[in-house]
Amino acid sequence: MSGQSLEMRRARLSKFGCPVHGTTMRQIAEYPDGGHTYRVYACARRDCGIEAWTNGGPLQLMSEWMHLLETPEERERRETVERYRRALELEEKLRHRAIWASDAPYPAKVIALGLVHGMPVSKLANAMPRRVLKENLPVAKTLVDGGR
Repeated sequence: MSGQSLEMRRARLSKFGCPVHGTTMRQIAEYPDGGHTYRVYACARRDCGIEAWTNGGPLQLMSEWMHLLETPEERERRETVERYRRALELEEKLRHRAIWASDAPYPAKVIALGLVHGMPVSKLANAMPRRVLKENLPVAKTLVDGGR
């Protein structure tokens, strides 16, 4: 199809058409969730595979197809945010594993994970005896700081 500019692709999608082929997107699924109904649409061409979704507003392409509607700068920004988010998730997983793998007592590990997730010490004090908290808080803080 001719006219593959970003504006043309966006215009086709706004009319529930495939941004590449212009054919009408057909509904392939529907998911109710918390008062909203999400509908998934796909290009009618069998060789295409482009999918989009809506919850009553304009169609939004699935993340794997977003590059079709983005400028190079928008794509770079989105990819940078995704890389940063994945790095943070990996760091959190590694931090959890390090805490659980430590030789610290179990209450210290629980306190450390609470601190990692931003739980105030006052909330932790409500969840366990004060003596246990007092004995294990210094160890937990050391675990959170990575032994520094």
